[in-house]
Parts: sequence; C-alpha cells; structure tokens
Amino acid sequence: MVAGFRNNLHFALRKENSEIREKLTPNQIEKIGDKLSWFAYDFKDFVLKTFFDPRVITVCLTAVAMILTALLFYTSNTWNILSTIFNWVVAHVNWNYVRFCLWLLSEVTVFGIGMRAFGRFTNQLLLKHYHDQVVS
Repeated sequence: MVAGFRNNLHFALRKENSEIREKLTPNQIEKIGDKLSWFAYDFKDFVLKTFFDPRVITVCLTAVAMILTALLFYTSNTWNILSTIFNWVVAHVNWNYVRFCLWLLSEVTVFGIGMRAFGRFTNQLLLKHYHDQVVS
C-alpha cells in the first residue's frame, strides 16, 4: 500500500524531460496546472538563471562595492542614509497586503499542483509510459 502511494505521489509531482513531454502532450487540465504551479516548479530555475547572468552579477557586485566603500570612508553619513531609507521603506509597506499576496500565491500554487496532478492522472498515455518505466 505504501509503495503504491509513494509511486503515485512521485508520478503526480514529477517533471519529465522535454523530449518525453513532446511525445506525450499534456492535456488542458495539466497545462493550466503547470501555469498555476509555476512558483513550485520553475521559480528556482528562473532565479538561478537570473542571478548567474553575468550582467546581474556585475551590477550586484558593483552595488556591494559602492556600499562597502561608502561605509569604509563615510561611515556616519552612510549609516544615516541607509537607516533613513530602510525606515522609509518599512513605514510605507502595508504588511497586510504582503501577507495577503503570500497567502494568495501559496493557495494558487497548491491548487495548481493539484490540477497538474489530476491532469497527469487523466493522461492515459503518460500514465502508461510511467508505469512501463517503473515496472522495467
């Protein structure tokens, strides 16, 4: 019983490589679930691709070097400016909106994962391919 549940969970949450997905096209429910669960599946790849882009690294390292240089040579002025900016940002953020957006993002992601899993279980060709792969 546990092995069956584990296999079904693995099938529901799995991402196949692109050549398998080209042969076994996803159905409409799975496509909608893929879009809604983007944060769970593709956000990490997006962040890694963005932050390892040489242009982003250059800008970030330049900003860090500028702040460190300012802290080294103009300590009191830099601390005053940074604390003023930080206090202004914290004072102007409506934390209820932030909390609501995080809640909405998590709910949409969980709903998308569920739709994607339901779509995968209704895709008979994909289910047969996965079963043949697990059995052999």
